Amino acid sequence: MAAYQEVTLQAKFSESSSLSPSKDFKPDVYNPGAGTYRYAIFDVLAATGGTTVDLGSFTTVTQILVKNKDSSNYVTATFRTTGGGSNDQVLRAVAGSFIATGSVVTVANDLVLTANTAAVACEVCIIGT
Repeated sequence: MAAYQEVTLQAKFSESSSLSPSKDFKPDVYNPGAGTYRYAIFDVLAATGGTTVDLGSFTTVTQILVKNKDSSNYVTATFRTTGGGSNDQVLRAVAGSFIATGSVVTVANDLVLTANTAAVACEVCIIGT
């Protein structure tokens, strides 16, 4: 599932100048699952016959970023967008490059990654609610 790490920051700042008394700065812990948006990062091995990345844990997917980690093969990402009806959107990531969706992805249809001649290692970041 998603990589998660808690980050806590504490510091002291002066209010207006180096001569003013210091003021504590202690923000709330950032929790990506508690806000409006959340994300998940997966390592996926895209097969030549297609590998499905399940989007069912999201209500809405606003952006998908796919990094092709292979040095010689491309990978295609097939998905559907809201308002696109039954038309598949297909993007190709050449070896070593990225692709990103530009609109809201239909969650019910999932994401399919397909390698061209041999399995391709990919890193997938899904952003949504």
